[in-house]
Amino acid sequence: MNDAQIFQLAGIPLFVMGLVWVIRPQSLKQVIRDMATNKGALLLAGISAFIIGYLIVAFHNVWSGGSAVIITIIGWLALLKGLFITVAASANVNLYGFMGKIRKFFVVLPWLVLIVGVVALYFGYFA
Repeated sequence: MNDAQIFQLAGIPLFVMGLVWVIRPQSLKQVIRDMATNKGALLLAGISAFIIGYLIVAFHNVWSGGSAVIITIIGWLALLKGLFITVAASANVNLYGFMGKIRKFFVVLPWLVLIVGVVALYFGYFA
């Protein structure tokens, strides 16, 4: 996969998630509530992030060039996030429970995800 395809593949779900969360903030609250109460969902999310991060790092570990470095950093972050969520699931349940109590989290995160999705789509289709 080249850089544009990776940005396209990441940008579409990020844009859609951000848009849904901006329009219906209660859906983000439900996701956080599920992550705080359901270790199975949390474990599945951790394994998914680990697999996605591993695939990006294994096939796109490039440390030179503008957008290639961004993709590599995203891959390493996803790999480490997946590893952390999978290994320390109990600590993450508490973390999601804490995040569910922060009001500004539900205001900032949807817009942040939407903006990152738009930027990824820009790099994927226009840059």
